[in-house]
Amino acid sequence: MKNKRTIWLKQGFQWTFLIVLATLNNNLSAQTSEPNTDAAFIRKIYDQALTDGRCYPWLKDLCLEVGHRLSGSPGAEKAVLWSKAALDTLGLDSVWLQPVLVPHWERGAAEQVSATGKSGKLQLQALALGGSVGTGGKAVSAPVIEIKSWDQLDLLNERGIRGKIVFYNRPMEPTHLRTFEAYGEAVDQRVHGASRAAKYGAVAVLVRSMGFRIDDFPHTGSLRYDSTYTLIPAAAISTQAAEQLSALIRTDGKVTVSVTLNCQTLPDVL
Repeated sequence: MKNKRTIWLKQGFQWTFLIVLATLNNNLSAQTSEPNTDAAFIRKIYDQALTDGRCYPWLKDLCLEVGHRLSGSPGAEKAVLWSKAALDTLGLDSVWLQPVLVPHWERGAAEQVSATGKSGKLQLQALALGGSVGTGGKAVSAPVIEIKSWDQLDLLNERGIRGKIVFYNRPMEPTHLRTFEAYGEAVDQRVHGASRAAKYGAVAVLVRSMGFRIDDFPHTGSLRYDSTYTLIPAAAISTQAAEQLSALIRTDGKVTVSVTLNCQTLPDVL
């Protein structure tokens, strides 16, 4: 998997470079290596890309005309053919499709996640994390424990976590001027949370969605399993659901969560 991701990243950089070059005027003449001339030529590249670039129109078409393109899906195949057709219009020397096997993960039927305490039951808006294992068509139900730091998780260790569902509820830090720093500080819960909880015997994981806005729209994303530990189901819940679940835990103490995920990983697709 690591090698495939490396290939995808390299191909992504190559495509980006091609697109930038494709926006240039084909009639730009060859330039000498004199510093001032080089600077002027580079300035022309910037000007052309900024004033007559195709990147945003292409992105609009890719998102709205092609649509969903999850790895291994029919939409992904459609995106590949769309990309080749777009590049074929540019008069390049050659455009070809490179065969590569990619993961094929399907979400399946809608996720069902709920929490029950002595004061009532909550339905939690959820989406399985990309690449998560499913629950085999059955609900996984267990007491839930809220975790806001890796130190807290490690302190509880197996004695406090075995047989439970771990709920990662570390929100993004809203005071960063560079908001992506806040994302980077919080997203490790989603990427590594399942295996780090499985290490201590957890049976499933819920993760607060990555975002500042409090709403009921869960944001999914990929996870990364450590094959050393049991692969356990993992889902993101909306920020509003995370707030509600946290409040229920504070009020009721003991809360049971039920998780049903119908996702599955199928053989790789060309």
